[in-house]
Amino acid sequence: MRRCIAIIAIVLVAGCTDRSIPTATRAGGPVAQDRTGVIQGKPADTRPMLPANAMVVDTTPVLARIEAMVTLSLAAVPIPPDAFSQAGDAVHPDVACAPVVWNGSRCWVTYTPYLGSNAIVENPSFLMARTETQWATPPGVTNPVVPSPAGGGYNSDPDQAFDPGTNRLVTFYREVSGGFNKIYVMSTGNGRWWTVPQLAFKEPNHNAVSPAVVIGADRMARMWYVETGAGCGTSQS
Repeated sequence: MRRCIAIIAIVLVAGCTDRSIPTATRAGGPVAQDRTGVIQGKPADTRPMLPANAMVVDTTPVLARIEAMVTLSLAAVPIPPDAFSQAGDAVHPDVACAPVVWNGSRCWVTYTPYLGSNAIVENPSFLMARTETQWATPPGVTNPVVPSPAGGGYNSDPDQAFDPGTNRLVTFYREVSGGFNKIYVMSTGNGRWWTVPQLAFKEPNHNAVSPAVVIGADRMARMWYVETGAGCGTSQS
């Protein structure tokens, strides 16, 4: 009698075991699965399936894609011929915008003509914005607004910033002469007449290239420029 009870207990315990425990199979034999088709001993894969096009790769060259994006977001801006070079070739553009419309326009650009890479005509000039892509010479202005240096050399690298404290547009530019990079500053209150340029500072050639100025809320003008005399670097004044 005791033997029968023991056998029945063993059968009951065996019947309560977890059926998800993997069943040993012979090498090369089929893997045991439960009624749902899930391999015994492994949890079901609940990860979402990737869409059919998830692995599609754009084979367009990166440079071509960049050019396409630039073409869509930018438009050519024609420059009217200046009185000196009589050409629309231009370099070193810098745009400054006032908080509100100022003397007929909100945004103004300074640049230097550069006909045939001729540094003699590389003199700061000035335009007003009619639209985002239409620029015009302001009434009463004859470009360039800064002549070539009287003692030889050339001008370049104009930059400007609007000073809301004085309601004036402040322009800096570089004169290269006498072995120095000379940074001059001038300003205008109406976009037609400028103050006489004043020398802000100078550095030996070519240690003050491409000046960029920002006038903060404290009305402190901060300028960054590039030192190229002994290799490229940046400085702040």
